[in-house]
This record gives sequence, structure tokens and C-alpha cells, in this order.
Amino acid sequence: MRTALIVLAALAAAVVVDLVSGVLIRRGARGRYKWLLEPLRHACRRPAAAVLLVGALYYALPPGPAEWQRYLRHAILLVLIALSAWLVIKALSVVEAVAFSRLPSDVVTSRRIRRARTQIRPVRRLTVAVVTSPQSA
Repeated sequence: MRTALIVLAALAAAVVVDLVSGVLIRRGARGRYKWLLEPLRHACRRPAAAVLLVGALYYALPPGPAEWQRYLRHAILLVLIALSAWLVIKALSVVEAVAFSRLPSDVVTSRRIRRARTQIRPVRRLTVAVVTSPQSA
């Protein structure tokens, strides 16, 4: 019973942190960095909430002596890693879109703009590949 209460309290705390961070980001997005924070808030809201909820669940579950508890914590940790990668990839795609939007699009395909686009896309692809590739120990 105590474990269930701890898990519920951690999940409630994650929801409160998500709501408060949303309010703070909306308030900060009114100012100078609106061009970056608004798309980032819209794209990363669900992944960030999922990371907060699963992270709270992972840290709330006690590592017990039973084998099934170890397996459960390990499975939750794997889900947390996957959700964190999802959050990073969403943030990278927003950064790429913002970088493309900052380039002038009214000019007929100039060389400089095409070169900048060509340089931005592989950087995002490389970082996504690094984030999603399994790490060797």
C-alpha cells in the first residue's frame, strides 16, 4: 500500500511539474525568444510529459528483493530511455525547422541558402543517429 501511495504521489508531482513548466514556457515565449520557444513547446509537450511521468514512476518504484521488481524497473528504465530519445529527436526537428524558417525564402534559390540547407539537414540526421544508436559499454 505504501508503494502505491509513493507511486501516485510521484505521478501527481510529475503532472504538476509539467503544468508549471508549461506556464513558465508560455510566459517566456511572449518575449524575445518567441520564435524558438513556441514551436518547441508545441512539439515537445507530449514527449516531455511522458518523460516526466515515466521518470517519476521509475524513481518511485523501490528496488525490491523480488525478481519481478527488478525486471519491472529495468523495463521502465528502457521505456524512459526510449522516451528521452523521442524528446531529443523532437527538439532537434524543431531546431531544424526554426533554422530553415530563419533563412530567407523569398529569394530565388540562391547558392548560399541551398548550401545552408544542405549543411543543416545532415547535422540533424547525424544527431538523430547518435541519439538512437545503441551505446557500447
